[in-house]
Amino acid sequence: MTVELTEIKHWGYGPVKENKVYGNYLFSSEGTMVVIRDISSQLSPIKISDIDAVNEVHSIYINGNYMYVGTSKNFVIVDISDFYSPFIVGTSATFRFDVDDIIVINDYAFICTDGFRIYNISNKSNPIEVSKVSTQHAISLEIQGNYAYVGEYAGTIGIFDISIPTNVTLISRWSVPVDKTSRGDIYGLKIVENVLYAASYGWGLYAIDISNLNIPTQIGFVGSATVSEAAMDVVIKGNIAYVSWFYKGVVAVDITNPATMTMRNVPSDLGEGYFMTGYTYGIAIDDSLNYLYLSGHYRGTGIYDITSIPNESLVSVIEPRFGRTYRVLENGNYIYLQQDAFLITLDISNPSNPIITGNNYYGGRGWEMVINGNYLYMAGGWAALYIYDISNPATPIKVSTWNSRINNGPYYENGYLHVGRDDVYYILDVSNPLNIQVMGSYTVIGLGRSGFRTYGNYTYINDTGILKCLDVSDPANIIVLGSVPIALPASTVLWMVLYGNYLYVSSGYDNIYIIDVSDKQNLILKNTYYLKNVNRTGSISLYNNYLFATGYTEMEIFNLSVTPINLVPEIKYNIISGIIKATSKYLYRALGYDGPGITIYAHNIDESYCPTPICNITMIEL
Repeated sequence: MTVELTEIKHWGYGPVKENKVYGNYLFSSEGTMVVIRDISSQLSPIKISDIDAVNEVHSIYINGNYMYVGTSKNFVIVDISDFYSPFIVGTSATFRFDVDDIIVINDYAFICTDGFRIYNISNKSNPIEVSKVSTQHAISLEIQGNYAYVGEYAGTIGIFDISIPTNVTLISRWSVPVDKTSRGDIYGLKIVENVLYAASYGWGLYAIDISNLNIPTQIGFVGSATVSEAAMDVVIKGNIAYVSWFYKGVVAVDITNPATMTMRNVPSDLGEGYFMTGYTYGIAIDDSLNYLYLSGHYRGTGIYDITSIPNESLVSVIEPRFGRTYRVLENGNYIYLQQDAFLITLDISNPSNPIITGNNYYGGRGWEMVINGNYLYMAGGWAALYIYDISNPATPIKVSTWNSRINNGPYYENGYLHVGRDDVYYILDVSNPLNIQVMGSYTVIGLGRSGFRTYGNYTYINDTGILKCLDVSDPANIIVLGSVPIALPASTVLWMVLYGNYLYVSSGYDNIYIIDVSDKQNLILKNTYYLKNVNRTGSISLYNNYLFATGYTEMEIFNLSVTPINLVPEIKYNIISGIIKATSKYLYRALGYDGPGITIYAHNIDESYCPTPICNITMIEL
């Protein structure tokens, strides 16, 4: 039998990177989605619709009845003549880099991506590139009159004459001063009269005199000359520039005299840290100049009241909030998504229409999850082990935590929970989840984030390039039985699955190790399978006798009952990278650091579980 996959649903909600205000409406990027909200009452935004741009959204521009959405691969044109029913009418070609900024003037869209590109969009269903200027990765844009100011990686700003969009010419280029040692990527630009304000990720906010476009000249700076700062975007109200400051939330900069700018923090905490601890991106201001909308990644969209200066404050955060998805765990008709800072619960009784039933804030960046009885145990990454009561699976309730920095496991085997904290592997008695007891431990330098896997009485653990088998039948007396050297550095992210007498270990980069573990005292490396033309395998997952392995460009599926040692893919799919989990019903794919959301696929391994196909994906036959 050939395994067939059918895409059922891409659920694209994730971090907020961009907000745009258009009248009484707010357009927010949330992963691959753009969510439209009525903000007539700024403190109680009402969601009216959303649309999936397919790829992660990085930039938004509204022009008349159309929304232009820059994504991690292209830009999409959306008809918003009815805000309640937006629909895609056109899509550009694919670019090498994200579309980090976009401005539309008349029939032309000016795009920041792998170069500064200009598209004729008179035909919305067929945007056509008419000009491209080779620059470094272009990431921000400001246009005034016939001139475009393009912020670039490595701390440069290109100034271009765009009076003839089909023949764009470079006038000059400004660079971050040579005494700055970091790149100083220019993520935000804003012009007031003859001064260009540039938000530099590496340093802070620059004020640049552009009265002579041939010789742009720095006249002011605020930030740090010794410690890397992270200014991400800037908007201006009178003599105050409000800057999205990656690690501080919103910073107010007095620009009365651009040569002597001063800065102060705006209160950005409603509890939980919110925007004071990092990960802020774009910033928008409404037409009344009374409210700011801060794009806070997994912390959501923060709304700031700036009617009274200098008494600005964070007054609310739009719910629900989402992060990047790192793990998926299925529980009947529900799945739990472990995201940046949140545990999300989705009802997938109708997998083509997942419904959010739970959204639990925990504050870390999680790892594995496991269920035992009515409890869900979740590794919090840089945070604790979290224990949730899931007697009602739709609405997990946190009942306890244990320790901190649980960045390995958890796995539940033989009545014990197995976890890792930095360099220590622990075996825990969780018979009373409110009073967890340590039953045994084993120290491994550089255990890292996912360096072990427990099956029954045995734990396989990475000890600086040596895979060891531990006898853990007596937690108080852990015994090393055997080992085998494999080319794995300490702290390498490992994925391990056991099939019969063979342990399959993915290094997270470019290979899968096949290890014979039939003799626990004599582990034998039987073979290494290299995925072709990829940079990393991403992850592996096992269901029945089928091994699923994701690579950077494709996913391969192996029938281990046929060839358990000399792996031969039965079929390949053009599904790139990702963290996957195969179950009796579905294959789930999350992107972790590489993107938001989750995709649900049906498979035909157990025919009775396969729902009616909705959308077929392309197969690459061997």
